[in-house]
Amino acid sequence: MARLLVLPQDSSAGAVSGEMLFEELRRSFGLSQCADKQKEAKLLQHFCSIAENGGQRLNLSAAFANDKPLKVELCSGEGEWVCAQAAADAGRASWACVENRRDRVFRTFSRALLTGVSPNLCVVSADAAVFLRMLEAGSVAHVYVNFPEPPVRRGLGDADAEGANGSETGDAVAAPHLLTAETFRSVRRVLSSGGKLLIHSDNVTYLRQLAACLGAVDGFADVDPGPGAVRDSASGSNPDLVTVWRGRPGVEAGVPDPE
Repeated sequence: MARLLVLPQDSSAGAVSGEMLFEELRRSFGLSQCADKQKEAKLLQHFCSIAENGGQRLNLSAAFANDKPLKVELCSGEGEWVCAQAAADAGRASWACVENRRDRVFRTFSRALLTGVSPNLCVVSADAAVFLRMLEAGSVAHVYVNFPEPPVRRGLGDADAEGANGSETGDAVAAPHLLTAETFRSVRRVLSSGGKLLIHSDNVTYLRQLAACLGAVDGFADVDPGPGAVRDSASGSNPDLVTVWRGRPGVEAGVPDPE
């Protein structure tokens, strides 16, 4: 449980202390049933080392006690993909995944534990946007988003919620969703120099919208994902634009287990 971080569900506006992380495990994940007082005290001390700067920042490297590159999947569902990647990357990189639904977090943590991946995977229960704001700047090597849900439209057309329709907020077009310009700026802040963001989806229309949104956010450059990837015909050949690619992301795109 040293690599199971459960943020309070009302943590969007304030700090998250080590004591809060500890109490959430006791309240929602049965910590008291599986650890004695001595182990609980050790775990509390561990969480206090992760929650830094008065709880304003999360230092995930403290969860692994190493300085290996950190890779993070946002909205990780039940953890099938991230567990496979963390297993394939053992010894080379540390992994974390973030999911807001606690039932999915429980299943991800169980999967990691039962498959032997938990030493290399930190499972986080949190709103992804809140989690990104709490990470140290430049602390992440790769960020992954697999099959993100498009925003629910409200009958106002297919204009992009960010950028494509000229609206900064998109409030009149789309319901609240994760992959906004604000989120991309948060991703840019936490990425290290040369760090990469990979978004993988079977919805090419949505990917084109996200590419347009990313193109309007300073600090991102296009990356060739390697052999087998084909440039989307709608992306054009402008090197200043973020390209949509067709194909399966491989090792060159930061995916250690492409299968």
